[in-house]
Amino acid sequence: MSSFLLGIRLGVTEIAAHRFRSGLSMLGIVIGVASVIAAVSIGEGMRDSVISQLGEVGAADQVNVRGEPRWVKREGDWRRNPEPEQLTWQDVRDMDRERSRGRVKEVLPEVTGTLSAAAGRVSRSVSYLGLRAGGVGARKWHLQSGRGLAPLDAGELVCLIGSEVARDFFPGATVSSILGREIRLGPLRLVVVGVLAERGTSIFRDTDDVVVLPIETAQRRLTRSDHLSRIVLQLRSPADAPEVERSVRAVLIANHKGGADFRVDREEAILERIANVTLLINLTLGGIAGISLLVGGIGIMNIMLASVTERTREIGIRKAIGAANRDVMAQFLMEASTVTVVGGAIGALCGVGLGRGLAGAIATFLSEPVEPRFPVPVLLLAIFFSGGVGLFFGLMPARRAAAMDPIESLRTE
Repeated sequence: MSSFLLGIRLGVTEIAAHRFRSGLSMLGIVIGVASVIAAVSIGEGMRDSVISQLGEVGAADQVNVRGEPRWVKREGDWRRNPEPEQLTWQDVRDMDRERSRGRVKEVLPEVTGTLSAAAGRVSRSVSYLGLRAGGVGARKWHLQSGRGLAPLDAGELVCLIGSEVARDFFPGATVSSILGREIRLGPLRLVVVGVLAERGTSIFRDTDDVVVLPIETAQRRLTRSDHLSRIVLQLRSPADAPEVERSVRAVLIANHKGGADFRVDREEAILERIANVTLLINLTLGGIAGISLLVGGIGIMNIMLASVTERTREIGIRKAIGAANRDVMAQFLMEASTVTVVGGAIGALCGVGLGRGLAGAIATFLSEPVEPRFPVPVLLLAIFFSGGVGLFFGLMPARRAAAMDPIESLRTE
C-alpha cells in the first residue's frame, strides 16, 4: 500500500515538475477520451430524442405500410420498378380484419403530397395530408381551435391547417378568426374548420406546416386515384407487432403481384436502424479516439523513458538501500498510470463540454433539440481505460528502470 501511494505521489510530483512536457504527453489521452465521451453522449441523446418522437406521434405502437418503391433489389442488383404496385382500399378492408382479432385498434389510410397553396397575397408550396374522420385524434394531434374531421366531411371542401400555415397565410389574424376562411390548395378552395396546436418538426413530418383534408376529397379532387400513400395500423400492444406484420404481408402478397416488395415498418425495426447508425457513429469516432490514445500512449512512454534517464542516480540509491526490482517497477508504472488517469479525467470533463457544445450546434443548425447523456459508467470506464493505457505503455520504461545495476547507476553524474 505504501508503494502504491508513493507511486501516486511521485507521479503527481513529476507532472508538477514538468508541466509542459506532461501536458503534451497527456494531450493525446485528453483528445481520445473527450472524443469518446462526446460521441456516446450525442449518440444516446439522439436515440432518446427519436424514441420520444416515436411516442409523441404514436409510432411506438404502430405498423406502417407503404407502396412498392420505384427501385427494387433483384438478385443483388437494384433495378427500376416500371409499374410499382400501390396500396388500395381493398388492402384497408382486408387489414381491418385484425381489429376483430383484438390486436389492432385502428386502421388509418393516408394520402400525402405537396401542392401550391394561397390565401390573400401569400402563396407557397405546402404538404397536404388526406385522412379519414378521427385520423387527427388517432395520431395524437391536438386542436388549438375549431374541430377535427367528421364522417360528414367525406368529399367536402374543408380542411385543418397547422400553426405555421396559419401564421404565414393569415398574418396577424387570431386563431378563432381564421375559422371559416378559405385557403386555396392546388385547384381547390378549402374552408378552414380547425387549426392544429403547435408541435414542432419531428423526424416523420412537420405537422405545423401541413394542410389536412378528408381523404375522400384528396383522392377525388387532387390525385384522382383510389391509391393510398400509406396505411397505419395502431396496435393495442407493441407485443402484437410481429403477428400483425406477418398478417399484413400476407394481405399484400394476396392482393398484389409484387406484394413482397411493399415496405412494412414497425417500431423495433426503426429502433434497430437507429441503434445501428448510432453504433456506426460511435465506432467511427471510437477509431479516431483509439488513434489519439495510441499517440498519447507513445507520448507517455517517451516521457517515462526520459524520466528513467534523468533519474538514474535516484534509482541507484533506492536499489542500494534495499529497494527490490519490483518496487522500482511498481513506482514507474504508478507514475505512468497517474499521468494517464489525470489526462483521462481532464478528457472526460472536456468530453462533457464538447458533447453539450455539439448538442447546441445541432439544435441551432438542424432545429432538432438533442439532450446529451453522460452515463456515469462510461465516464468511469474512460478514466480507468486511460489508466490501462498508462500501464501498458509504461511497462517498458518501468522494466528498464528495474533492470538497472545499482553500482553503474550510482556512478552516473
